[in-house]
Amino acid sequence: MSGVSTRADVTEYAQAEGIVSAGEVDGVPVFYAPSPGPAAAGLMFRVGMADEPLRLSGISHLIEHLVLHGDEVAGLHRNGMTADYVTHFVTSGSEAEIVQHLNRVCAALRELPLERLETERKILRTEEQGRANGVTAALRRERHGASGAAVMSYSELGIETITPHDLQAWASERFTRDNAVLWITGDSIPEGLDLRLPSGSWRPILPENEVLALPAWIKGGDGLIGIDVVVPHSPRSVLFAYLLRATLFRVLRVEGGLSYSIDVQIEQCGPDEIRVTIVADALPEQQAAVVGEIVDTLAALRVGRIDDHDLDVARATMLDTMDDRIPSPSLLATVAHAFLSGRSVVDADDRRRLIEEVTLDQLREQVDAYWEAALWRIPSGGVSWAGIAPAPRWSSSVVEGSWFAVSGSSAHLVVGEAGVSSSTPEGPSTVLFEDCVACLAWPDGRRILIGADAFVVEIEPTLVPLLDRERRDAIDAAVTAVMIARPPRSPWDIPQPPVDPVAPRRRGLGVWALVVGSWLGLFGLVGVAVGSELTGSVGQLDSDGMLITPSVVITSWVLVGVCAAGSAALIAGWIRRVRWRRSTVGKG
Repeated sequence: MSGVSTRADVTEYAQAEGIVSAGEVDGVPVFYAPSPGPAAAGLMFRVGMADEPLRLSGISHLIEHLVLHGDEVAGLHRNGMTADYVTHFVTSGSEAEIVQHLNRVCAALRELPLERLETERKILRTEEQGRANGVTAALRRERHGASGAAVMSYSELGIETITPHDLQAWASERFTRDNAVLWITGDSIPEGLDLRLPSGSWRPILPENEVLALPAWIKGGDGLIGIDVVVPHSPRSVLFAYLLRATLFRVLRVEGGLSYSIDVQIEQCGPDEIRVTIVADALPEQQAAVVGEIVDTLAALRVGRIDDHDLDVARATMLDTMDDRIPSPSLLATVAHAFLSGRSVVDADDRRRLIEEVTLDQLREQVDAYWEAALWRIPSGGVSWAGIAPAPRWSSSVVEGSWFAVSGSSAHLVVGEAGVSSSTPEGPSTVLFEDCVACLAWPDGRRILIGADAFVVEIEPTLVPLLDRERRDAIDAAVTAVMIARPPRSPWDIPQPPVDPVAPRRRGLGVWALVVGSWLGLFGLVGVAVGSELTGSVGQLDSDGMLITPSVVITSWVLVGVCAAGSAALIAGWIRRVRWRRSTVGKG
């Protein structure tokens, strides 16, 4: 599909569905069909969280909130949803109320009510506190790094710093008539719609960034077993997901009693791919058994041991969703989503035929496709025994640069021209400046750099006292474009180096000790010469006529010893300082 701005494309989609009509209002494509129940409508844009860089994460959600403010109409249900790939404004009520609401949405998009910006920021921060990401977020972040579908796994980092200019630019580029579609229930498009929006272009869903070699597994401690799979979209891949749902429910719950909840979600993640997410719960003592049963189930399906009842249930469930062709808001929204996503047009009868014609051999082939594209999340243990490698926990290298000890730990911060690394005995985490997608910056100097592969390097100036201001400024200059300012921290939240009673001795003495020690050493050398002369002159008179006694000689040698000891102690202290500095700052 080349775009969504022409009427022919809309008509082609409507004809494929058979029960949906198409039209256009102010350049916005429209799908409509009569439906029982209250009238409903939805204005959908092909923009969502997966399109946002971390620096602007939350911007589509913020626009959604700004647009919907002030449109409280008695008896009118309206809502907004910002998902991975779409932002959707939905409403139901009388035809006149729906027209009024849609017109207000478009008017607000043309001129955002920016006077509400600070209030909506607070509301979104409150909403964020109640959001739980869980196993799905962890799988996406490990698989895709810090971009695309993985953005939802981070908090909306940009909410605090998104500017009015950012909002206006995002709205004018993404919330356009060429990147939108309207669905509405009814026999015809109602009169009075004013959907005037800026012109623009359709935004296709970009391929996801894959940062792992698959298959792989990661560890997670919430008691849930999760599997994330991205495979080409086809009738056989979707049917296999339904088959997997039926089979795992039978094996894990009905027969094994190992899991209570087995959830298999199927999501469109582009015009040509689907994401299948499998999540199963288990008691701690049964988690290994659940993992083993899932592996064994896939192995059985690979060799053709497909339960006839499971396949019948899967195929019937999938076909039932197609047989329910009564026009409804959910059906129209599904058509609109597929249209915006760029899905190929396939006639409804052809889709049914393709599902019915899927063979057992084709389903067996899907096992390999799913297996090779799977990322597993295991609460304990692992699946290395099944030939699946663990995902890398550490970066492959450390940047070349200066090394700084981190107080209170065995870690070192490494700062170079190309990036920064946190080096620990377990392994390094490296973020190259050219791959940095966000740098969280606090007024007290704390920095958290996030790489495109989701590796993180944290810099706490209070824990790296030898990291000078010049190097800190150089880091900031390298990541200015992705800097995200954070609010000031309470003094109690700023970490301090641990109190170490032997630290002063271990750190040694400054250069003053070298100077004073050298002078004492010089005095000691002079004292040696004087003491030697006095020792050979005991019982004689000195130049002033004073008798040189043994006590005078002893006193002179005591002074020599004091000078020597003081000189040695001070110079040794200075040497300790030199060695300590070399252990905390060096060249990598």
